Amino acid sequence: MIKDLVPCESVILFTYNEDHHEYVDVHKRYTFSQETVERFLTLDKRQSMRVSVSNRNDLIARHISPTRAVFRVPLIINEQLQGIVYLLRTPVVLPWFVNIYRIYAQGALNHVLLRQRIKNKDQMTNLMNKNYLRSHIQQVLMKNQTGYYLAMLDIDDFKMINDGLGHLFGDQVILSVAEKLKEVMPDQAIIARYGGDEFSIMFMAESRIAADSKLQALRRALSQSQVHFNGKKASYTVSVGFAEVQGELDSVISLADNALYKAKKNKPSKVCLHDMGYGPCRYYQCDDDLNTTSRKSGECLPCGNALDSGHAASRNLEAV
Repeated sequence: MIKDLVPCESVILFTYNEDHHEYVDVHKRYTFSQETVERFLTLDKRQSMRVSVSNRNDLIARHISPTRAVFRVPLIINEQLQGIVYLLRTPVVLPWFVNIYRIYAQGALNHVLLRQRIKNKDQMTNLMNKNYLRSHIQQVLMKNQTGYYLAMLDIDDFKMINDGLGHLFGDQVILSVAEKLKEVMPDQAIIARYGGDEFSIMFMAESRIAADSKLQALRRALSQSQVHFNGKKASYTVSVGFAEVQGELDSVISLADNALYKAKKNKPSKVCLHDMGYGPCRYYQCDDDLNTTSRKSGECLPCGNALDSGHAASRNLEAV
């Protein structure tokens, strides 16, 4: 439609990804960090203008059209730079026409972003939803990126909370978990409500031990939370299972979910690592006394339940 209105060879639209703090074109060929873009497109320079070849400050223009001038149209929504349109190989455009186009494009982009937000977000917790999580896991797998882990987490005995304290109280517990996840996990982690009282987190860690350590800290932080609502109060615990993001999408989710299932079968609550091809899940008691004993003796403290005989022998992992 833009080509019908403005004589140009091609149009490239960049939109802002708030989760990764970067600007990505719709075909995902180019990615630029928010810091990089805001370095050359400061608040006082966010007007529509023709960018000549001699203007080397615009890093995007330099990459997408190194030998020809482009016309840049920043799209501002609620005083935030949400997108940038680049018109390649276009003659001089009248300012009044650009302003009309810019207003239309900003409205259209706002509509698209709103639809994406509705599609990708859980309306109750304002976390991302299962569809969004799955698409980002798939992106990591397609790019063969390493160091990513998927954790599945749910609230222990949540039905008892609903039955004993009421569903409205149960809703408050879910909201409490959502807020704590956002508070404890790093900004770059993708946190989603997978469904009901189950949550998912895709995050980066240097190793399985480091991933386990992060999730242990998260589990302890959640166990220290207390919910107050309508004169009632209660604390809660969670169980966590996780697996490395590698292989196939459904396999990654299944392995993390199986690790969660096995963690829930073993009390007290703990983090269970599915060790992928290296062996069975390992379970560790997580209360302070056992951890203290483990650190003093330097020994692993498996929970003692029988492991799945279908797995190969496990590697030794240090208890945390």
